[in-house]
Amino acid sequence: MIAEVLDKIIVKLTVETTNEKNEIIKKEKDVQNSLHTVYNDIIYCTECLSNDSDEPFILDLPTSSRDDVETWLSKVKARLAWLKQELEIRQQQENKLRHELNSALLDSDADRKYFAAELAKREVIIDDLTRERLNYQDFERESSDKMKLLKSQLARVEGHSMKELERTKQLQTIEMQIEYEKRRALTEDEKDRINERYRQFQTMIDSVKRELHTAKVQLSTKSS
Repeated sequence: MIAEVLDKIIVKLTVETTNEKNEIIKKEKDVQNSLHTVYNDIIYCTECLSNDSDEPFILDLPTSSRDDVETWLSKVKARLAWLKQELEIRQQQENKLRHELNSALLDSDADRKYFAAELAKREVIIDDLTRERLNYQDFERESSDKMKLLKSQLARVEGHSMKELERTKQLQTIEMQIEYEKRRALTEDEKDRINERYRQFQTMIDSVKRELHTAKVQLSTKSS
């Protein structure tokens, strides 16, 4: 009886030991497969970054056996060290580019503000020039209208003056005739009649002279 019990215990322990051993072997294979996958990923990342790196990774010889743990770990460490260095270099380059980009953006913003201010100044100048040009056109048009009006008034005054001069000449001629008649021997009645006519003509001449002087004064006032 005791032998049978011991045999059963031995068999049970043997089975459990075998199962545990198989489980350990399976886990070891899974770990090896996982490590091999990780190693392949590290190789892929190394090769991708090495293609455009300033300091490419120096390829190592393939591992002779997956069981050569020391060699495998050495290669993994070498690749990880290179990846770390490469990532640091790229991080520095990225930081430098980011700094340069920020500086460029600041400079661009400053330039944009400067050119916007200059453009605003030029728009003000253009508006002022446009306004001055319009004012000059209005002044020129107003001056032209005034010149036309003055020329028209001057023409009328000159025409009126010419007529008055003709009348003055006629009156002077009549005055000379009257003076001539006065020198002749006349009767008292004739002298009185001639003197009256002379007085009337003299009054008319004085009136014409006053009108001509008034017209000239008005023309001079409008011209100034």
